[in-house]
Amino acid sequence: MRLTDEVGASRDPLARAALVEQVRVSLQVRPSFPVIGVSHPALTPSRLVDLVTDHGRILQLSVGYGEADSSAGRFVLVSSGLPDRELDDLAGLLAAEADRLGQEITQAPPMAPELTPAGGLQLNVPMEADGLIVVDGLPVPTHLRRQGRVWAGHVTVSPGRVVTVIARGVDPGTLQLSVVSELRPYVAAWEEHQFKAVAAAAFMGPTPDDASGAVGQGLEAHVELLRSVLVRRAAARAAGVDATVLRRGGQPDHEALWDAAVSTQCHYAGQLEGEADAAVASMVNQALRLAERAAWAADVGKLSRALEEMARFTVFDSDVHSRRAQEWWGRVWTLTTTRLPDDPQHAKERHREFAATEAVWLTAWERWAGVGEHGRR
Repeated sequence: MRLTDEVGASRDPLARAALVEQVRVSLQVRPSFPVIGVSHPALTPSRLVDLVTDHGRILQLSVGYGEADSSAGRFVLVSSGLPDRELDDLAGLLAAEADRLGQEITQAPPMAPELTPAGGLQLNVPMEADGLIVVDGLPVPTHLRRQGRVWAGHVTVSPGRVVTVIARGVDPGTLQLSVVSELRPYVAAWEEHQFKAVAAAAFMGPTPDDASGAVGQGLEAHVELLRSVLVRRAAARAAGVDATVLRRGGQPDHEALWDAAVSTQCHYAGQLEGEADAAVASMVNQALRLAERAAWAADVGKLSRALEEMARFTVFDSDVHSRRAQEWWGRVWTLTTTRLPDDPQHAKERHREFAATEAVWLTAWERWAGVGEHGRR
């Protein structure tokens, strides 16, 4: 997995939410190599930018500082990785950065004080040059390539360990690097950036490459509500807020989605409003619990199919492949929403029943997901 490729390839909010979960899981164990970041100058925001993994092993991690998307602003990207990884070609890195910013950095830059400090990289130096950059207080060898206001460099932080730097508007003579002691603030800032991007893209609409395909008449309101709830759950988790949804509640757009699902339920299932509301609440909370408990829920394709089947079962009582799991959820939800007995012994028995029932429900979904690996039977 490469973080930048995953984000760029999918505008689907559900995919972004699943990606956040994958990154969070990947970084539960700190990388085996030291992560290097910027200690001077002070540039904000600072966040995770890229993460390259292979079968759970972190190969490379990049952190960024400053205005990443403004060609006029200052920005530094530092990529750390395994000692034996293949280093990117500096000319290729500069070309990719120019392409990312719409070729603006290829323009001849004006003379600027921050580009020509004493001992720094002057505008009239050769395209490539060797120099020194300070890492943890010590100047270390660096090979640089410049293009206008942007430069890229391979910094030898210690024998056998090289980090790659791409910088814009920051002279290498003033840059200082150091080991990043705590990654969580960088990851939290990246998560916040992802959810802002989701909101800006008006994520409620379906996308052409949605793995669930057309859901069919009568299901759109339910699927749209489920997608919205799961994206909100991921954002709430990033903010440390409980994402459980028992009834309507929440923002006006959430209320509108819930009302649409209840109206659909009344129309197609022939239920009264109270019964329809309860059915929608059960469906929504099954999706939330599944996203929380099932490891396969990070697979956007499987999760999208699961949401469609939840909608079909809730609206039409369809004989979907996950029917057994959803029937068990009915019992889980009843036990969840029913008041515990006052008698301690009976309450203890209820807890045991709940744990056993939830385990059966989750196992049924895991079997469904296993069938999905090689086609449905």
